Amino acid sequence: MVIRYIGFLFLMFTTSFLAQEELAKKMVSLGYENVRVFTKNDELYVGYENNRYRFEGDALEEVLKTLSESNLVVNQPTHLLIYNTGLPVVYFNIPFKVLSSIQNNAFSETDTKSIYASLNVAKMESVYKEHTPYNNSFYKFDFQLGFHLDYQLGNFDNGVKEKLYARPNMQTVLGHGTQLNASYQMVIINDLNNQFYSRPYMVVLSQDFKLPYNGFINASLGYFQFNRFGYNIRFDKLLQEEAFHVSFNYGMTRYSYLDEEVIPIYNSNQQSFYNATLNYRWRKHDVDIRLNYGTFMQNDLGYHFSVSRQFEEKFIHLFYKKTNLGDVGGFGFIATLPQKKFMKPKKIRARLADNFKLNYNYFGNSIARSYDTGPSLFSDLKEYYPSVLKKAIQKRFMLKK
Repeated sequence: MVIRYIGFLFLMFTTSFLAQEELAKKMVSLGYENVRVFTKNDELYVGYENNRYRFEGDALEEVLKTLSESNLVVNQPTHLLIYNTGLPVVYFNIPFKVLSSIQNNAFSETDTKSIYASLNVAKMESVYKEHTPYNNSFYKFDFQLGFHLDYQLGNFDNGVKEKLYARPNMQTVLGHGTQLNASYQMVIINDLNNQFYSRPYMVVLSQDFKLPYNGFINASLGYFQFNRFGYNIRFDKLLQEEAFHVSFNYGMTRYSYLDEEVIPIYNSNQQSFYNATLNYRWRKHDVDIRLNYGTFMQNDLGYHFSVSRQFEEKFIHLFYKKTNLGDVGGFGFIATLPQKKFMKPKKIRARLADNFKLNYNYFGNSIARSYDTGPSLFSDLKEYYPSVLKKAIQKRFMLKK
């Protein structure tokens, strides 16, 4: 009798382990990385990182569909932890009823409300750390092609003067939160000025740290946007999930670039930048109200106020800037390029960049400018906001009813 009982337990354990391995391999076959699948106290735990879909909501939709079809989900909630560059970002607790509704094409607003989601992931991270991930995301090279447009309103003979660049970029993750980005700027069309040569645009090594209680630190070193060479440190803190965030930024750089003969041109004078930001998010409408105060690229001191609206992975914003050099107002947008789903991540992969950005000044000069230090965990975080992802899955599953 004892031998039969032991045999039964062994069979149950083996069956469960094989089912977990099968689910993990299924997610890897869909293109997900850093995949973890295990059970604890009869509850299913799944972790993954998305580098397949441009928008995190589309990736989450595919994962929930896969989980709803798995025989591992039986009358118990499923725990879901999503990663970025190997760092945990957002946690979901998915009741069994939700996955059943997805499988039966009966998803409702009530299902959305029953899902618990949070950016406070420290406790869950300790549970997932004990398990080795499938399909590690490190030391893979993405070659991305993006575009940039400089323009100026001209005269009656030439109403708009434009300069269009292609910006190929190489990106790789070297470790948890460690990224290397190198991009080149190539002139395609130019009737704006007499500078026709192409040259390096950015070369940046950055490190992200996820702190307890929704704190983030990014440290970057390299050649930044607007020909700035140096280092930059930024601290961000979220309050009440994504409702508020404060940030403090400090950078030390000098002017430097390569000319058309690939000769370095630089200014030996170093310049420091420091500023602070307070941001409030109106979660009902995904609207951010942001005030940034400090020093900027032309040694001007002042503030940058903006109101932006997020439409999943697209953004539009209005801004007003005022410093001791004057003031400027305008609007801008971030639009997506036409590739919703990329090829599966491999050692080497080619794809389009995520988006295209453009600003327009209603009046004034280019003041209160800050240089871009490349991708970071916090710069991508708005796509991981619980309110954004819950709206995304409700929209997708309810449309399919």
